[in-house]
Amino acid sequence: MTGGQRKPAAGGGPEAAPERTSPPTLLPGEPEATRLSGTPVLIARPAPRDARPRVLLAEDDPISATVIRHRLERDGLDVAVVSDGPSALDALSSDDRIDAMLISATLPDVDGLEVLRRLRAGQTDRAHLGVGVILWPGNDRLVARAYDLDADDVVVRPFSLVAVSAGVRRLTRRRPQ
Repeated sequence: MTGGQRKPAAGGGPEAAPERTSPPTLLPGEPEATRLSGTPVLIARPAPRDARPRVLLAEDDPISATVIRHRLERDGLDVAVVSDGPSALDALSSDDRIDAMLISATLPDVDGLEVLRRLRAGQTDRAHLGVGVILWPGNDRLVARAYDLDADDVVVRPFSLVAVSAGVRRLTRRRPQ
């Protein structure tokens, strides 16, 4: 278009009028947005709370716990958070929906590796549970001890939240043997 004039439609005739169609029919249970746009709309809904894998996050640093919990929930997991070893042991004994645990090795009162030792020794009925252990760098002996206690994964800080979440989701799929 130049100088405010309309360019003729293809074929030299007047500009073609927009094609008119009837509004799409809304099917039962179909979102209203579909009818308005005429294009199917995918609406993401979180899985029902009971259907999501449940993870016990035992982390004594409140900022780390909040950040990790947020990422795990964003990725579709149901997360219970505790901040010390005795609370982790209580949760393992009382919450039969827990599918995996991510635990800091340096929890107060009872450290995370002692919680893992008790878990694997059968002091709870959850010995098969998938467990990831969070450690600070430079603790090679603790890494080795975590694996000796049958940790499924060891995460060394600083870590990628995406990788931690993927690892935890893998742990939730561990099955009893």
